Amino acid sequence: RTRVSRACDRCHRQKIKCDAAQPRCNWCTHQNVPCLYDRQRKRRRNYIGAGEILYWAPQVCADVTVFRQPRENARSSQGGHVTLGPRTNASDNEVVGDSTLPPSKLRNHSPEHLNGHIPIIKGNALLSSASDTIPALTRTQDSQPSRKSSPSIDSFSSPPWENIAQFDPGLNHESSSIDRTSLPDHDVIKSLAIDFYSSIYSSIFPILDPVLFERTLSYAYETDPRTRGARKSACLCVWAFLAFMSIHQLDAGHRISPTERLRVLHYIETSMHIGQYPDIDLLQTSVIMIVVYLFSGKLRMAVMWSTFASRAVLLLGGHSKTCLERASLFTNSSELESRKDAHLRNLFWLCYHFDKELCRRTEQPPFLFEHNCDLSLPRGYKDSVQFTLEADIYSRPLFPGDLRLTEIRSQAYAALYSPRALEKSDSEILQAIRTLDDRLEEWRMAVAPDHRPKLFFSAAAGIGRDGADMRAVMLRLEFHHCLAYVHLASIRCKSWSHRPKGELEGVSTSVKISVSACRSSLQFLLAVKSALKPKVFWLVVFYPIIAMQTILWNVQENPSTQSAMDDVSLISQVSQLL
Repeated sequence: RTRVSRACDRCHRQKIKCDAAQPRCNWCTHQNVPCLYDRQRKRRRNYIGAGEILYWAPQVCADVTVFRQPRENARSSQGGHVTLGPRTNASDNEVVGDSTLPPSKLRNHSPEHLNGHIPIIKGNALLSSASDTIPALTRTQDSQPSRKSSPSIDSFSSPPWENIAQFDPGLNHESSSIDRTSLPDHDVIKSLAIDFYSSIYSSIFPILDPVLFERTLSYAYETDPRTRGARKSACLCVWAFLAFMSIHQLDAGHRISPTERLRVLHYIETSMHIGQYPDIDLLQTSVIMIVVYLFSGKLRMAVMWSTFASRAVLLLGGHSKTCLERASLFTNSSELESRKDAHLRNLFWLCYHFDKELCRRTEQPPFLFEHNCDLSLPRGYKDSVQFTLEADIYSRPLFPGDLRLTEIRSQAYAALYSPRALEKSDSEILQAIRTLDDRLEEWRMAVAPDHRPKLFFSAAAGIGRDGADMRAVMLRLEFHHCLAYVHLASIRCKSWSHRPKGELEGVSTSVKISVSACRSSLQFLLAVKSALKPKVFWLVVFYPIIAMQTILWNVQENPSTQSAMDDVSLISQVSQLL
């Protein structure tokens, strides 16, 4: 039944039914007060869910064809249910997080919304002119958080590539929490450890050392009073390893459900003590938790664990030259202390990589700085690391990405997107871009010719012999993203917005390089879609969304070109893939 009348101000304030009688309602008559209708109604804003960029991208780009039509001819878009994520059966445990986003009411957009420029705010290229049209593209830390985000973390808004569903895994499982005196079956953990050491994951994520983990298991499962202090950290490390293995499901006989994994994560979080001095087991636990939350798309939790892990590795000395020198002496027959230093150095590189990865994904400043850390690469790293993943290199740490590329990305943030870099002059910005571009090209040429990523990808050229390899996919996406990340900073040049297009050749060239790199990311993603697995969805989705943001802006700037229509088609294909 519809409302037949509007309540007066006093009835509205008292939350009572108003009969709307004239000249005064019943309540105001008995109270002998004026009956007024002067209050202003608050308009409720509709926020678009994070995943609806995949709906908005083709819808907004479709309006390129009506840019020159009168404003009254602009079309309105209708929203619908958007599913962002891999399609799997309900029983498929490889899907790490709930990737289905609820529908929301989409807002109208007209050509006048699409005629601005891109400002750089805290390192993001944002579509300022389309902010009323595409809120999902323009959220920063200073913007109002989405109503779909967790109420306990309202001060931290979610980027479009974060999984905001069921943010706190422990809230719904307190009644069935894990017994703090219990541990997983010892034989199960040993079996999972064997599977881990024989898989590529032990090389990409060198989170455990076989000898040191045996010592961890002895601390956890034995009740020796002399090791009581180390037992708590060892138990947490065992539970964290179980959660890590539940994502990759290497052993079908020892699977745990996503619900059980959430209980494990909640147990670890509630068992940590902020004043506990870190040891290597606690550091391993923290690094494993970063990996688990990255695969789950829970970036805020990953940031918190990354901060703890970074501080722990500094306290343990993994960043120091002394640790590097001791680790360089390690062989398989070395004594335990030398092995610990080598493993600590591996954990440092994992912390460093995740620190820079989360800096870009969340726009939170990095924790580990180059001038505080010895960044000498592991012995033989340049010779052994390649794009391919043959079984004979499983014993060598490869890490999630190329450490040299991670270092370049860190330099790009410091030189172009840090708070101090935002105050640089045009000449300083362009000089930094040239320097970083040279370093990127130097890195690319250092890769073996058979595996070297092309500067710009073309579907006609094919993906190459190792293109379907998951590590090769991630490295190529990272390279094209880093190339676009560096050159997109050129639009901050103040003189560019005050001169005719084409007059500043260096700036316009950088913009073209950035847009071309973003196109390459999307085209490459379409070419290797058969190699993408559901469990890597939250790791990969960051790259196409960032690329679509940049391409959307370029379409707005140049709507009448043929490339704009090609970009519309490209974005539509990628949105369907996602």
